[in-house]
Amino acid sequence: LVTKEKMPSLQNLIFLPLVLSPDSDPQLETTTEGRVPAFSHEVVPDYLRTKFEPEVENREKTLTTQSERLSPEAAQKQIQQLNNLCDKLLNKLNAASEDWDSEVS
Repeated sequence: LVTKEKMPSLQNLIFLPLVLSPDSDPQLETTTEGRVPAFSHEVVPDYLRTKFEPEVENREKTLTTQSERLSPEAAQKQIQQLNNLCDKLLNKLNAASEDWDSEVS
């Protein structure tokens, strides 16, 4: 399937392994731009993972629980603080960019 010239991009397709092989596959390596040299038992769980890793799932649950306990007023205050921080950072970046542009000119 991968060796056909009219093969569509694999990025937007569901991809299921039919055959796993520990041997290197040059076509697979070319198709994946060198990221996957062989489709073996070692890489399949990582590349075809449909669930988060357990540590990530636990962290997500913790963050969800914390966010549910946060009052709307406290959440609004945190959002406003983050927006202010982002505005200040953006202003500094724009000033630095303008300074750099004026030095280059």
